[in-house]
Amino acid sequence: METKTTLTVSKPKDRFDLEQELLGCWNITDELKITNESLLDGNLTLDELSNILMGLEKLYHLKFQKTFDTFENLISNDHLERKFSFDAGEESWFTIEDEM
Repeated sequence: METKTTLTVSKPKDRFDLEQELLGCWNITDELKITNESLLDGNLTLDELSNILMGLEKLYHLKFQKTFDTFENLISNDHLERKFSFDAGEESWFTIEDEM
């Protein structure tokens, strides 16, 4: 019997991957809203609520760690270097220039 091994190579993450991961972290607000609505409607016991909250805690710990790892990787590889400038004028007081 022959065994085949598949190697998956992923592309290096960039700032757009970081942005998507950060946006994904905002899902917690929807999940808490749904949990709260279910609790208020009487559809959850305290034990069920506790299980949901413990699961959300673990899930978001993993999501935040993944996002922070991406951020650290981008910083260490100089993929997030930015040049910031401030202007006291009314029209354009903040500018970000990419140096990539």
